[in-house]
Amino acid sequence: RQSNGYLGDNYGPGESFWYTASMPLRTLIAAYQLLNRADYLKAAFDQLDQFVDEQLPNGAWEAVLRGRATRLLPRAEVQRILREERLPMSDVGSVVSSLAVAIPVANGARQRRYTKSLRLFCDDWAPRFQRRNGAFDDGVWPQPTAIYTCATAIEAATFALAYRVTGEARYLDVSKRA
Repeated sequence: RQSNGYLGDNYGPGESFWYTASMPLRTLIAAYQLLNRADYLKAAFDQLDQFVDEQLPNGAWEAVLRGRATRLLPRAEVQRILREERLPMSDVGSVVSSLAVAIPVANGARQRRYTKSLRLFCDDWAPRFQRRNGAFDDGVWPQPTAIYTCATAIEAATFALAYRVTGEARYLDVSKRA
């Protein structure tokens, strides 16, 4: 864990990429399930709470940990992020899959909040990047992106997990098309 509480790698100022937290998150959740260690689950929830706090109104996330909840940002800053920052499908999709893995072990308000976040990503953001052939491109970058195998595989897994959590076949359909 980094000094700011981040579970992933920190490559330098402004370079705590979300995707590096995805494997530690899934590992902590699995370890909780295997070993019944509540401290592992708490560590995962702390990071996922921050992840959900940073979700943008359109369902996307920036590639990097911002360290500040979107609801606390001035509207102009949110608009700037939406226009100028990387909003990659592969990077954040891997963390969204961790969010989906956490939903069954979350309770009450946290479970509802995580499910709402997952749905926002799967319903409003991710579908715009699935191509006619089912593959996904890698979201919003400064330059246009093409079909990306990592994004396709990650979104296939994320949508399959969304199906597992919600029971809604439309998510499984997206996964199968990928």
